[in-house]
Amino acid sequence: QFTHDRWLNKVTFAITMGKILLLEAVGQELEAILEPVLARATVRRGRNQLIIKIGGEEFDYDTNFQLYIQSKLANPHYRPE
Repeated sequence: QFTHDRWLNKVTFAITMGKILLLEAVGQELEAILEPVLARATVRRGRNQLIIKIGGEEFDYDTNFQLYIQSKLANPHYRPE
């Protein structure tokens, strides 16, 4: 949840370690800092290293990372970006 302390640290940890991340109780709008994650805006560095830029910092991107979004809204609609 976005209300938890250090939620961004948990997001970046899940991305770099290839873990599963569940965002619960998401409202109509998502945090703007998550846009690179939703768009999978990765950059290949070297032969097999993927980098994603979140909030001005670069993090290693593990291809095993999975993102699940849970909402209480009956029919949520998020922008395609």
